[in-house]
Amino acid sequence: MAGCPQVSTGFSTESYRAVGAIGRAIDYLVTHPDMQMVYGQGQHVDADGAFLEGYPSLPPDTPYGVFSDGCFICQPTAFFRRSAFDAAGGFRLPIGTIAGGVPMTVRGDVSQAEVTLWYQALELKPSAELTAYMGPPGTVVSFTGRSFAGGERVTVHLQDRGGTSLASAVASDDGTVEGISSYPIEGNWGDDVHFVLIGDESHAEGSTDFKIANPVGIDSPTTLRQIDSPTPPDPFAPSISEGARGSCLSG
Repeated sequence: MAGCPQVSTGFSTESYRAVGAIGRAIDYLVTHPDMQMVYGQGQHVDADGAFLEGYPSLPPDTPYGVFSDGCFICQPTAFFRRSAFDAAGGFRLPIGTIAGGVPMTVRGDVSQAEVTLWYQALELKPSAELTAYMGPPGTVVSFTGRSFAGGERVTVHLQDRGGTSLASAVASDDGTVEGISSYPIEGNWGDDVHFVLIGDESHAEGSTDFKIANPVGIDSPTTLRQIDSPTPPDPFAPSISEGARGSCLSG
């Protein structure tokens, strides 16, 4: 839809919306650009969807003081412009947050009205990448890590957590660090060099390996095949032409 705004809403596995409800909410925000939020009339139903009672919703012009008796905005019916949240400033989950549902409550300073949104925090499962995974000693590689905690420092270690610290960088909001350092590979032909990236606060890790070997089809110095070449001529040996002349002279 042209001009469709970015919208946030709260929902749970125990709620569902009437057919067309989302479209009506979006349409209203599109045609009323000055409005930051819309909400509707909620209903309580049983497990089979049968009506039990209406949610005590009240119109938007209800005095703020009424919120002291309870929230009259049914949370699953509320739709907010993304810009309203952006204007309020960003929020980063604490790095120690346990994976699972995390409730976040939005509260108006004046009205004290509250809407609770649920965010699904995922378990950190970092990965590590190299700019090259095979090559001769001296190959220079850089490191990239993904799915760390946003904003934490990520450190690259040689071999294991207790190994030499090679470099570090701070992860972006999405938990990514890219192009860390430029490290020349050290070791012998055939070695596997192990690298571990560790989140300093989350302690989560991702690992990867570099193989010291030449690409397929190119021999390493220890397996170079000797290329046959002609035996250098003996400068004192008679040439074929000289032998031929000698035979003629002796005849």
